[in-house]
Amino acid sequence: MLRYCYEIRTCSKKEETALVFMGHGTAHYANASYCQLENTFRALGHEHVYVGTVEGFPNLDYIIGRLKKHNITRVHLMPFMIVAGDHAQNDMAGEEPDSWKSVLENEGFQVTVQLDGLGSFPETGQLFVSHLDKAETIPKRQFHTVNKELSGEVGRKSRASTLP
Repeated sequence: MLRYCYEIRTCSKKEETALVFMGHGTAHYANASYCQLENTFRALGHEHVYVGTVEGFPNLDYIIGRLKKHNITRVHLMPFMIVAGDHAQNDMAGEEPDSWKSVLENEGFQVTVQLDGLGSFPETGQLFVSHLDKAETIPKRQFHTVNKELSGEVGRKSRASTLP
């Protein structure tokens, strides 16, 4: 986690350098959290941190447009995923012509890659455990209500609504 923080601070101080995170993305409305995350970086003064997704928006084309607009010449790529698996190794850092690394290089950017997933940091595991501890304290009825809200089942009859 400290490596991520270091990269954010380092890239934010170099006018020509950007840190680009690759998230997974989804067609679900929760995908908006990627844009919110990028805006949070901006609000914290990290103007050269970008967050894109493999499947959704913001996509690589959008990121490239923003990089060019801000005269970025160097890009540091990092996965914003729990595991630096197939998407990170192939779609982000692969040697194929359609990988983010290759596309960015073909657009004239100098690219470096960091292949550490968020799960490789002990702080991520600690955060998961903390969330699980909190989840255990939620009454069963409330948990099912929250779960229905998250899945879009609010207002629909479901088995969970009949639980004691």
